[in-house]
Amino acid sequence: MCRECCLDTTKSSGDARSLEYKLTWGGDGPEDLAVTTSGKVTIQGLDEWVQTVLADARYKPNLRVLIDHRNAQWDHLTVGEVRERVDLLTRDEKRIGHHRVAWLVGRSVDFGIGRMMEAFSDGKLQIATCIFRDVEAARAWLLEPDV
Repeated sequence: MCRECCLDTTKSSGDARSLEYKLTWGGDGPEDLAVTTSGKVTIQGLDEWVQTVLADARYKPNLRVLIDHRNAQWDHLTVGEVRERVDLLTRDEKRIGHHRVAWLVGRSVDFGIGRMMEAFSDGKLQIATCIFRDVEAARAWLLEPDV
């Protein structure tokens, strides 16, 4: 059951082949925010949803965020684009602050790209992240206390 402030926002970052995302505030899981993506991942599309979240009045420190990338295609991204993504997050690090973020992926290649992003951002962000293939495992991790 969604809390009263629950809102679904679905947007596309460009043409029909590019990233689409849905933001759901509240919900029935442990997450404060669920982000669901689909389509071809673009750095612009990823940054667009982050900027939308940062501008939302419900945004605050210490959110539990579930990002479901299982229907998104990451395998076309170059190492340079992955670094660019991390650079954009680093640019906004003070605005982003601390959160616990569970990433869901559907394919091994997407898992590897997620790990590459973690490696490139090590020590640059206050975000605790973990990559999962199973939604229940991701939600259980979100419930764990921060260390």
